Amino acid sequence: MVISVVIPIYNTEKYLKKCIESVINQSYKNLEIILVNDGSTDNSYEIMKEYLKMDNRIKLINKKNEGLSRARNVGINSSVGEYILNVDSDDWLEVDACENLIKEVFQKKSDMVIGDIVLEYENFSQKWEDIKIENYYTGKEYLIEYFLGHGKNTTCNKLIKKMLYTTNNITHPEAISLGEDSITLVRLALNCKKISKINKIVYHYRQSSNSMTMNKKKKILEYKKGIEIVKNYFFQKNEEKFFEKYEILYTYNLFYKHLFLFTYKRAKKENNRDYLIGWNLLINDLRKLKNNELFIKNFTLLERVMVKIYSFNIKLGDICMNVHRELIKKYKGRKI
Repeated sequence: MVISVVIPIYNTEKYLKKCIESVINQSYKNLEIILVNDGSTDNSYEIMKEYLKMDNRIKLINKKNEGLSRARNVGINSSVGEYILNVDSDDWLEVDACENLIKEVFQKKSDMVIGDIVLEYENFSQKWEDIKIENYYTGKEYLIEYFLGHGKNTTCNKLIKKMLYTTNNITHPEAISLGEDSITLVRLALNCKKISKINKIVYHYRQSSNSMTMNKKKKILEYKKGIEIVKNYFFQKNEEKFFEKYEILYTYNLFYKHLFLFTYKRAKKENNRDYLIGWNLLINDLRKLKNNELFIKNFTLLERVMVKIYSFNIKLGDICMNVHRELIKKYKGRKI
């Protein structure tokens, strides 16, 4: 069974060799390796051409710069494999990643297989578990776990049946630069008959200011646009009741958590319009969220406390969040 590994590449010459070699050297050899040069202006394209000569499994696509999602879509559309594995060009795979993922496909006939991740910081590494319980789920069972905050917002640690994309008209959203993985993932999962989780590390996710993710122009309201894409898709599939039940939790995980954990400080400093609109939306929904039974039952104590503080007083929430961020920075990923 062929796995198509799709690698969008834009100006990552510093990390690219490690990424490509981690794919070439996989213990599972039946791979199609698709390198999509998204208009790189550094030495990345020259590196790709070198590897093209070295391995006949490599396919090289050269295109103008149009963004990560467009590059992924181009790669997926040109693939011939039965399963897709998305890899970012500054990250790398565990040597037996493809073998462990495809083994689960053979054993369980799964449409999607999820592995675990290691977050790679400059001076330390941290395991980042996706759904913690090794099990298999229907698409809806997985989505319930995901909406409750138990799954990770990335497609890169997931082996995905290509037919999920093609037969359901699902692409990575090209108009969204932030949260696009989650928007794609939940639509794919809705169409899965079976999703497996294996408790094995498959993916190393570099946490670097040079990464494709960090370099995106972060627009807070893109999260809201993404939620609308997902909502409209669920309605098209006649699953509006299912989505409406969990919409507030999905909104929190995808939008508001990122709003005040990751982008609020920068946005506030710039005093941009997105920040001001985002906070108005935030306060209205937080007041609903703090009384939501699913939220109270399944979210962490810290998340519950922060939501209640923010819904009571934004300035006090900012002070508490600043303290929390400084503690995270001080202890560098250790549980606090």
